[in-house]
Amino acid sequence: MYQLNLFQDTKKVLQEATHKYSVSEWLEHEKIQQLLDKETKDWSKQVERQIFIENPYYLYQEQYENIAQNDVSNLNNSIQRYKEFLKFSGLPDSTSYWQKELEKPKVNKQKLMSHLLGDWKKNLDQQIAEWDLKKIDELRKKFIDEFIKQLQDLEELKKLTDSLGLETGIFLDYSKGNLTAQDIAQFKQWAEYLRNNASLAEVLNVLGKIQSAKIAEDKKIISQSLSIETYIPDINSREEIIGIKLAKDLELVLPSELALLSDPETEFLFDLKFIESNLMCFEMQGLQPYKDTIEQDIEVCDGSKGPMILCIDTSGSMNGTPEYIAKATALYFAIQAMKEKRKCFLINFSTSIEALELTSENGLKSVIDFLKMSFRGGTDVAPALAYALQLLEKESYKKADILVVSDFIMASLDTKTHNRVKVAKENKNQFFSLVIGYSPINEFSRDYFDREWLFNPRNSSVTEIVNLIK
Repeated sequence: MYQLNLFQDTKKVLQEATHKYSVSEWLEHEKIQQLLDKETKDWSKQVERQIFIENPYYLYQEQYENIAQNDVSNLNNSIQRYKEFLKFSGLPDSTSYWQKELEKPKVNKQKLMSHLLGDWKKNLDQQIAEWDLKKIDELRKKFIDEFIKQLQDLEELKKLTDSLGLETGIFLDYSKGNLTAQDIAQFKQWAEYLRNNASLAEVLNVLGKIQSAKIAEDKKIISQSLSIETYIPDINSREEIIGIKLAKDLELVLPSELALLSDPETEFLFDLKFIESNLMCFEMQGLQPYKDTIEQDIEVCDGSKGPMILCIDTSGSMNGTPEYIAKATALYFAIQAMKEKRKCFLINFSTSIEALELTSENGLKSVIDFLKMSFRGGTDVAPALAYALQLLEKESYKKADILVVSDFIMASLDTKTHNRVKVAKENKNQFFSLVIGYSPINEFSRDYFDREWLFNPRNSSVTEIVNLIK
């Protein structure tokens, strides 16, 4: 029950604090509510353990319980222990009273001991409670300050992500509530870099549009049966008036014709017109539903962007501006993939490779961990491309395109890898490269890529070197 009250009380105080700091709207987010419940419960359990371990009065409580259970006859010793407790607590020393009572000739020691223990227990419980409450308030304030700081960071993050056209909710959905203030700060740093680097944003936007253009190229013609419902006239159905006709249908005769019957002199004329079917009558008609099936050829495409596989050079030669470009690229495509609910895989390579699926439940955490890492080691893109080509064989990455971000200070690739890339291209996978440096890739390496951009770190200029997409 104590734990439950600690949890509920702290949650209530925290909710009140969100109003004070104008971040209460975040509590409406389901993920934030889950995060709040989890962190508050964890904090409550931790505080209970901490105050039990650290409260110095629990030692005096053990001493008191030991005397109350085992040493009720030794009043002198009990008074001395009580005196030590009062001194430690800073309470007035009342033991002289108990000592005088003990020295009386006809003292009832059992009753005196009972009174002593009662006074001791009252002061002890009060000191324990005061210490606990003071410690809880201290720890609660720290916990609430840290949680409010997270919400304030998210508020700042929202402004950044809104300006980039991203959704803050994605940041929560793919983090499973494991975000830290440092993670948010890391994300903010790179989001600001993306926003403030117009040349890089231009390249990334172009890369993002390529797959949209590819969707249009992938249209195909299919034959589709369409069921069409129409209505045809039915002369045997009398549902509505469509005109006037000459007939002898008495139930449909116009009032002007019926008026002939009101005068004996014209009644003969009505009879004559009836015999000759020349009475003016309403013409009635109905419509009957009719279903028909036609065959029609239509253009279709699946309307979805395929996955993206990022091969990012994390070797030592990428230190400095190239590293910033590479990390910003990874962040951009990870967020876009999360936003569009499509797969994105990151393969970072130097002398070895590390593969991360960025759109898994822990994807954003993986992205942030990548942003924190230092670039070092040599450059070998072959294992990364080999891993990417293996991914293309999986159904979930069958339609993926591959982007390689590197300074391309590396040896040429082997013929086997070259041939595998050609096969992937025949299966409509596309290969892109973003060269970070001062000159394009050599002719042999360029043969791998359908499109190649050169980002010059010196002046932040972007040049499209090759476009082999027809």
